[in-house]
Amino acid sequence: MAPARQITGPCQTWPEDSAFIREVLDRIGDKWSVLTVSTLSAGSLRYSDLQASIPGISQRMLTQTLKHLERDGLITRTAYAEVPPRVEYELTDLGVLGHEVGDGVSG
Repeated sequence: MAPARQITGPCQTWPEDSAFIREVLDRIGDKWSVLTVSTLSAGSLRYSDLQASIPGISQRMLTQTLKHLERDGLITRTAYAEVPPRVEYELTDLGVLGHEVGDGVSG
């Protein structure tokens, strides 16, 4: 019989029921979400400025990422009734907290 494996690293301290950790990482752990939240940490941006600030992201992927982050409560979308229309994106308090936690883990 093989000896039991010893788990090392940050996962060793996770609770037995760690499904919530996986869910959080699934929602905000992808490359484009991390880059979008990080970019918005400097302040609110218009869509076109946000797209220009994230090299390599397609219009479709940015739109999809913004919709998911808004749905999850990490960003807010503010549309202004102007001609031409203006839309700005900004981190919510939860988004700021998530960014700070992410910075703490990575640095």
